[in-house]
Amino acid sequence: MRGLISKGRVGLIVFALAGLAMIPIQGEAQSLTDRVSINGYGTWVYGKTDDNHYLNAGPDGEYEHSFAALTFIGKASEDVTVFIQPNFEYAHEEFEVELAFAFADWEISDSFHLRAGRVRHPFGIYTEIFDVGTLRPFLDLPQGIYGAKFVARSYSGLGINGRTFGDRGWGLEYDLYGGQIDQKSHVPGIAAPVQESLRDTLGGRLTLTAPVDGLRFGVSGYSGTQKESEDIETSGKGGTQTVYGLFGEYLGNGFSVRGEYAKFDDPDSKIDAAYFEVGYMFTKNWQVAGRWDWYDGESELLGGIKMFDPLLEHQDLAFALNYWVNPKMVFKLEYHKVQGNRFAGSDEDVIAVIMRGELIESTDVIQLGVNFSF
Repeated sequence: MRGLISKGRVGLIVFALAGLAMIPIQGEAQSLTDRVSINGYGTWVYGKTDDNHYLNAGPDGEYEHSFAALTFIGKASEDVTVFIQPNFEYAHEEFEVELAFAFADWEISDSFHLRAGRVRHPFGIYTEIFDVGTLRPFLDLPQGIYGAKFVARSYSGLGINGRTFGDRGWGLEYDLYGGQIDQKSHVPGIAAPVQESLRDTLGGRLTLTAPVDGLRFGVSGYSGTQKESEDIETSGKGGTQTVYGLFGEYLGNGFSVRGEYAKFDDPDSKIDAAYFEVGYMFTKNWQVAGRWDWYDGESELLGGIKMFDPLLEHQDLAFALNYWVNPKMVFKLEYHKVQGNRFAGSDEDVIAVIMRGELIESTDVIQLGVNFSF
């Protein structure tokens, strides 16, 4: 679509399609509204740091980060459902439109669905609700796993999905898929996000739900072939990339407790990342939350030079105080104490900063924002 129409016109077309979905078609017993549903969500964030840039925050205070998405769900037939979602983002004086996913789900039975297209990536807890801020206690996902090369919003290919339930309340959900994963990796001070493709990918996820309401845990992983790259943290030689992880979650009694561990391995890099996150609703509207987010990497491309170690390290200790107007709108105030420069850095070329001995490894961050959905 790029090159045919501008990004602004893409947005107008999407909203026009949304309007058309409300118009009855002459000669049909049902309007499109009986077969198409539209959901949406968005975010606005103000962020300020003491020095480095981190997430949506900078030393001068950043007001402009806004995000919105529309999800179109259409019943093509009794057993086929189509999902389409465009994302709209404005940050750093740039407007971006992205097709997050577009796929068809064929329900052969309750325990067997066939999915085809650009499908939501099934990995861990948050990939299928990547940007839905009203389903988590923090404005942003933990960067160690969700800001690096571990996951993507979607894969392009084929997959199967299903779930079964036992007699004693236990349940099992599975995902298996194959195709191509397009990943974005952020390297502070080096360049804009690097877009890479992992081809011939095979992966899956198993999720076990317990008889205790709100408790689930599982494993996920995938492996694929990456083309040769010169990026600081990717496989310069090309080769096989393997990622796997463990996750657990409990939602109930006012608590949200989540944790994940993931490991990344390719010919040039080895990375471990994890986070632990707790939120508690102490009144109907007020919530407190805390999160520890960790990332530790090794890269042969850096030659084991010690001065570059902070570029492969990250630790974020975060706290939030949230006011929930209702489950569809929440204001969040956060403080982050960040160590390392994997995700925090200046606008200047980071190599030049390191060579001058001016790299700042600690970053204090304040963020205020709102998440909403419908």
